[in-house]
Amino acid sequence: MSPPDAKKFRIQHGGEDGLTHNAHTNPTATPGDRCRFYGRRAWTRLNTELGAYPLLPKFVLDRPGFRIATGPNAGGARSWVDIATKATQLTFDVPPEDLRDSDFKSCGEVTAHEWRLLMEGLFCELINCELLSGAEQAARRPRGGGIESLDRVISSRDEAALAGSGSGINPWGALKRNRSSAYDSVVQSPSGTLGTKGPLQKSTFLETMSKSLKAGGISNAALMFGSRAVHCKIQEIFDPSKNTTGVPEIGEALMEIGPNGARAATGRGVPIHVTTVYGVPFLPINDPCNCGPEDGGRIFGIDSACGAGFSKPAIGIGAMALPTYSEVTRGSAGQRGGSIAHGMYSTVQQLQCSRFGGQFKIRDIEI
Repeated sequence: MSPPDAKKFRIQHGGEDGLTHNAHTNPTATPGDRCRFYGRRAWTRLNTELGAYPLLPKFVLDRPGFRIATGPNAGGARSWVDIATKATQLTFDVPPEDLRDSDFKSCGEVTAHEWRLLMEGLFCELINCELLSGAEQAARRPRGGGIESLDRVISSRDEAALAGSGSGINPWGALKRNRSSAYDSVVQSPSGTLGTKGPLQKSTFLETMSKSLKAGGISNAALMFGSRAVHCKIQEIFDPSKNTTGVPEIGEALMEIGPNGARAATGRGVPIHVTTVYGVPFLPINDPCNCGPEDGGRIFGIDSACGAGFSKPAIGIGAMALPTYSEVTRGSAGQRGGSIAHGMYSTVQQLQCSRFGGQFKIRDIEI
């Protein structure tokens, strides 16, 4: 079943692929066409390149932020913390071109069109980096900047206490889980001790999934993702030739990836073959924030099935303004090289979770 308002997304952005321009005409002939074309390209690219972003379901935000009660203060009055949607922006100077000519003009080695596409790729990478950044990295961002980090959302009290003990910075701020385990996600380390790396084992998966299942996770909407290095480790430990139990441990499934996130193939999109571990799909992704042996590998497990009383996915991306491109030109357009164009890719979105117990994370994996 599609999340609410999925039809609205398709109408606003020209279908599942987001590209509706005629390939035989110049789609950037006018400034208005240019902004629509590159904005749609960025939206399409975000939902097709295999990072964390396309795997999460999307829904429309109906409010700009939230105010969450954190408990009474010393005087008995209620204390609050404000959670606002956050903007992600990438600004840059576009190489000069004759803006009167509809054809692309080269500027040295790179055309203005090629430069916009290069910045488009960096913008998409920036969004995935924000989602995959570590808790402490996310805490050091400027106020109001960037999509929330998965590492801070899928967390536990024990992990928060460990991260805040030696660094002098509390990565979770006012939302640190220190009152109730009701807001804990399942966080495991192969070594048995958070902060200490260990080799990934089958028992790690079994223990993590068992705890997540008890917390209300591992439904038909569950999936896992991690770096390609972690995927190689999974292939090693779940080698079918070494399975002596007779119980299927690793398998294969067909998935579709699009604006509604990763889901079982329905026949409407292009399916891809993915590995399953104990029936839960695992998708290898580009994880630029966690790619070296010194980092320790990690696996995120999400279950986006709607909980009782909720109409939106349990975890997903709430969007107030989808990726857009805008451009301002200053100077004389009549002289080649006399005008300067400033381009900007921007979006206003936020990672939201209404059921923390159904999510899990395996960290400190020895690569």
